Amino acid sequence: MASMPWPSPKPGFSDRDQCDRRLNSAYSCTGSRTAAYPDETYRVEREGPTYYVMVAAVVQADQRDRVRAGVRGIVGSRYWHTAKALRARRARYR
Repeated sequence: MASMPWPSPKPGFSDRDQCDRRLNSAYSCTGSRTAAYPDETYRVEREGPTYYVMVAAVVQADQRDRVRAGVRGIVGSRYWHTAKALRARRARYR
């Protein structure tokens, strides 16, 4: 998923407060319904394989917080961007 710039926090609110408010707003849109969280990746090369893949994790409403906590435990932070992580990893091994 493309990384989106977050607006500056409102006075008196931290980045985390703003993020939590946005998340709660998004959760209120789905209510108790199941939601799909899509992601995509692609590769375009002059020579070699080219591909486009779209996937989605389907999460039941009562499992959202549990899934988020599990992902956060794996990632070790509140933010993750796979392409950036892979670039950083490749740079370490050059």
